[in-house]
Order: sequence, then C-alpha cells, then structure tokens
Amino acid sequence: MLLIFDINKMEVFECCTVRFFLSCNVIANVSSNIICNGENVTLYGSGALSYIWTAGVLDNVPFYPNATQTYTVTGTTANGCVSTSTTAVQVKQTSATTTNASICINQVPYPVEWIKY
Repeated sequence: MLLIFDINKMEVFECCTVRFFLSCNVIANVSSNIICNGENVTLYGSGALSYIWTAGVLDNVPFYPNATQTYTVTGTTANGCVSTSTTAVQVKQTSATTTNASICINQVPYPVEWIKY
C-alpha cells in the first residue's frame, strides 16, 4: 500500500498497492556439453522454482540426444518472475571398432607413443 501525505492539511491518502520484484536469473545447466552419440545427458535449471525445457526435455532427467542442439529453459520463481536461459549439447558421431566398443570420431581411445627408427 502506498500512502500519500498532503503536507498542508496533514491528511493521509491511501493510494494503491505497489509491488517490487527482484529480477530473476534462471541458468541452464548441462551435465556435459560434448558427448558421443548414444550417451546420455542431463539438463537442469537453477535460480527458479519450476522449469520447462524445449524439445520435450524434462528437468534433471537424463535423455539421449542424437544430434547437436541448443536447448532453452524457461524458469518461474515463487513470486512469478519468468526468465529464460540456453545451453548447447554437441553430439559427436561414433564409429564401431573391431572390439565392438564405440569411440568418437577423431578421439584417440588410448595414449599413442610414436617410436622413430
């Protein structure tokens, strides 16, 4: 409630309700920004009370993306402040080896030592 004082007559007028909201700062977090195809990742928001993600992602629930993508989260605080934030997940394609293990393309699965003769 806002009170207005008339200095000449010393009267008080009740005017209106004034609400002040602090700005909210929603942050989009990711368990890993770079993964191999077939690996899972978890997106989770912080700075708010509830979160809605694009692409059908559920907050703090692992999923398996199959392509590089940017995700946006919309968070709502307890006082109704709404804010958005984005994060990206890069999905590297895999190639099968003769041992049936998968590694990312251009990724060395073990240390390599070069010997010059």
